[in-house]
Amino acid sequence: MPDDRLMSPLERWGLWLTSAPTTVSGIAYLWMKYFLESSDPWAVINHPLEPLALKTHILISPFFVFVLGAVVLKHGIAQLRNGAHGRRPSGLVLLASTAPMIITGYAIQIVTSEVAAQFLSLLHILSSLAFGVALVLHTVQAEVLGSERVSADTGSTTNRGNPRRQSPSTIRGTAD
Repeated sequence: MPDDRLMSPLERWGLWLTSAPTTVSGIAYLWMKYFLESSDPWAVINHPLEPLALKTHILISPFFVFVLGAVVLKHGIAQLRNGAHGRRPSGLVLLASTAPMIITGYAIQIVTSEVAAQFLSLLHILSSLAFGVALVLHTVQAEVLGSERVSADTGSTTNRGNPRRQSPSTIRGTAD
């Protein structure tokens, strides 16, 4: 019986296929908007690709939010219900940064006050960076802990950290 606390390969791929372009487009937009300076004093944008980066970020992020919601419902909530066993601080940072990241991302688009937009932008950037770093750490920890757990159980690491994948020595009819 599969463990509901584990993410399926589809969930893992979905999360990475939506979070990576959302993150890359967000960082590209951040760089162009705040760290580049146009040589034209009358320019409204700092780089010709700045609008594309923003539109890409806004277009992809709803898919990311959808996949993230599915993962939180299955994996995140199950881990919280599980109690302290198996909980990693990176997962708690992921959960804590999710709501501010999503809410500020949408709120930036509708506020009219420049001060509010700057404040929301700062919160969005900080919560998104926290989320991105925590996601990478959480994934690395899952691979390391999964490999160690399987190694202790079967004496093999042929499953590359996926506790659901059986090593050849545990599949019937393939004994050495």
